[in-house]
Amino acid sequence: MDSNALCKFCDSIDYSATGLFPAHQAFARMFYKSRDLNEVLQNPDGCFLCHKIYDFFERWRRGELGGRTCPAELAEASVFVGSSHLRSLELDDNDKALQILLRLHISFSVREPFPDAGWFGPLLQFQRHAPQALNQPETQNGEYLFAADRDENKYLGRDRPLLANSQLFLRWKELCGSLHGEICGNYYTGRRTSRLRFIDVVDRCVVDSPSNDQTYVALSYVWGKANLPRLTASTKEEYRRTGSLTENNLPRVIADALKVTNSLNERYLWVDCLCIMQDDEADKLEFIPQMDSIFGFAAVTIVAACGNDAHTGLAGVTPGSRAQKQDKFSLKGIQLISSAKSMLLAIRYLRKRSIGCL
Repeated sequence: MDSNALCKFCDSIDYSATGLFPAHQAFARMFYKSRDLNEVLQNPDGCFLCHKIYDFFERWRRGELGGRTCPAELAEASVFVGSSHLRSLELDDNDKALQILLRLHISFSVREPFPDAGWFGPLLQFQRHAPQALNQPETQNGEYLFAADRDENKYLGRDRPLLANSQLFLRWKELCGSLHGEICGNYYTGRRTSRLRFIDVVDRCVVDSPSNDQTYVALSYVWGKANLPRLTASTKEEYRRTGSLTENNLPRVIADALKVTNSLNERYLWVDCLCIMQDDEADKLEFIPQMDSIFGFAAVTIVAACGNDAHTGLAGVTPGSRAQKQDKFSLKGIQLISSAKSMLLAIRYLRKRSIGCL
């Protein structure tokens, strides 16, 4: 379908994206237009953008997007199409010479067909696509990206492959430590927990912390109804043996977390089910009240933000674990790419350290 074929409503949206300027001299601004959803659904084929809105809505109606689905019958429904622009502080409202399109937002507002029902709906976002070079973890001369960029590029959408680039997250970790490690390190003011146990991701077994200042990664996840391996009086000797923690006896989320930890050049991973004695009340009373300290002093915390239990892996870590492909297209000469609509795996530096999602 011709991307230049737009209906009157979609053609009226401001897609302008021209000029370059330092981001610290700019601010973001949103522009929204609303439309009755039925107008889009009745005749989507004559407009490139309406067709994409229609396709996304139908996937939601079929329950393919997860979460709350569209009701079979609609009382009222609207679609809001908005554009977010980065504008220079030096411009007046009518000057577009230095204005960058950052995001195209498409949201649905649906009222269910019964009295006093609320409004809800999914959000579809497209970002202006970054140049190909920005999708690589480093430039040809070895300088890291996302550190020294002073223009609008760092706000643009990048390609997110189905299989995550672990080297990119390692670069983010190194940059965080080198650029503002001391500031982040002073954020959490609690007392560090001593006598921790970890999973040694190299020897694949449970060990005691080698030192009180040992760096480590922590995993935040949902147990659900999964049958987890647990450190107990009867299993502690087994799990302390080198090689005892294998792909066969670990749930997917922990097995994937071991791989991520190793790719971040960290050796130790803290996971509650294997680092707290599950049948020892004294051990629980010592460590559970100190969970804030355990996560707060972790160099990196992996947050498993999808799935109902520990058998759901970290999307993007192993081949075939992620199927959400990005949509890339050109609209009125502007290259756009769809944004991830949910964080499937977030790697987060506590103490206000955040390096994004897989």
